[in-house]
Amino acid sequence: MFIKLKKIGNVKLFSLFYAFHNFRLYSVLAVIYFFQITHSYTLALSIFSVS
Repeated sequence: MFIKLKKIGNVKLFSLFYAFHNFRLYSVLAVIYFFQITHSYTLALSIFSVS
């Protein structure tokens, strides 16, 4: 029983770590920067997705 609970805790911790590992603040700032240049969120996101 204890081993099963410990495994569930490890899975939750790993999923939380993976979520924070993939979160990159610079991508949000880059889209806002490209929006200020192009005046279009669609174009800014397309430029960021191509690169």
